[in-house]
Amino acid sequence: MNKRTKLISLAAVALLTVAPTLASTVQADTTSTQQSTTTTTTNTQTTNTTATATTPVATTPISVDFTLNGETHTVSPDGLYFQVAPNSTFNPTDFTGTSGVEFKLTGAKGMKVTVDSNSVDTSKAGSTGVVKLTATDAAGKATSISYTVFVKPEGLFQLNLPMNYALGLGDTDTVYQGEQYYITNNVKFARGEFFTGISKQSQNASATSNSVKWIATKYLANSKTQFQMLKLRQLP
Repeated sequence: MNKRTKLISLAAVALLTVAPTLASTVQADTTSTQQSTTTTTTNTQTTNTTATATTPVATTPISVDFTLNGETHTVSPDGLYFQVAPNSTFNPTDFTGTSGVEFKLTGAKGMKVTVDSNSVDTSKAGSTGVVKLTATDAAGKATSISYTVFVKPEGLFQLNLPMNYALGLGDTDTVYQGEQYYITNNVKFARGEFFTGISKQSQNASATSNSVKWIATKYLANSKTQFQMLKLRQLP
């Protein structure tokens, strides 16, 4: 074996000796990369889960429960305007509206509800009354609320709005100061308040009639009733 051949053989042996070490290093780097990728994926999933968490809604001291148009609601009655029929029986914590819906007012768990005042008089059609309630917990802490009741009038009803016009529930439900409408029994709950169906044709108009406009019940509270005057024909 000449000198050149010996050098080549020694170089080959050296390469064979280093190869396992290089392979182990490459494998270790690959494993490290996989672990890093797995860790990143796990962290991303955890972050997404936290972002979709929801916050519980606090319970109001006094709530009103009712089912209207197939939907069940539990809301605070504070500041709401309800509509009841004339000469109907009225209990400040359990009454029925013109649409036949029952409204039940109760206190949160462990709270006692008392009636502070009640100026509702259903014998006066077209009138407005206010109810004030107080809820007291076991520690004696009290919370008071109030709501308004509008007694449905008979005959044409003239709008006495706080502005020149008022937007209704729909795009075509705008009403104007001084207009006269019949008040129907139909009521809707939307946007956190009650809306009453009004019509220029009849107070018995159905909720689906094209003549019905939906105006916030609160706008009817300060209006006044206008009775139709029939001109009598003089006898010959």
